[in-house]
Amino acid sequence: MKTIVTLLILTLLWSSVSAQETVKLPKGEFGDNEIRINMLNSLIGSLEFQYERLLPDNSGIGVNIGVGYGDDAVNAYNTIVNLTPAYRVYFSKKKAAGFFIEGSTRFSYDRNYFYNDYFVGNNYYYSWDTEERFNVGLGLGIGAKMTTKGGLVGSVKGGIGRFLTTTYPMDGPIYPNIEIAIGKRF
Repeated sequence: MKTIVTLLILTLLWSSVSAQETVKLPKGEFGDNEIRINMLNSLIGSLEFQYERLLPDNSGIGVNIGVGYGDDAVNAYNTIVNLTPAYRVYFSKKKAAGFFIEGSTRFSYDRNYFYNDYFVGNNYYYSWDTEERFNVGLGLGIGAKMTTKGGLVGSVKGGIGRFLTTTYPMDGPIYPNIEIAIGKRF
């Protein structure tokens, strides 16, 4: 009798236990996360991946991670690696789409090139030297983001930034803050 009562109690307890319910989003709506790749920077020498978390007040907070590659002569930013946290505010009724403004902070490790020339006797010599430096900058940008019903995302942004450090690259203290990116919302 004890066995039957124990089995009955266990059966009742087991049937009352339920797993976490999976929430399905309505068709055409996606989650609050996006990943993108900046195609423009990838073409000119800095492979850049972007992540953005969409916030309920039609804004988003994200981070861009860029890694320089390729021939140093065509690497437009002389960037070895950069990390750029950003905050976007969207001005559209559609969730995180349409016109936006962005503020960002850039932390980058850059390679500077400089030219040395000198005379020894009557002979002229020159050489290229490199120097690697850590830089911090602030940037602003404006742009637009488009989304599809399938969750694909495209964005275009233009803006500028300024390095706050005194060891900025030889290109100058101003840097471009541009993007033509594609990605996926999930």
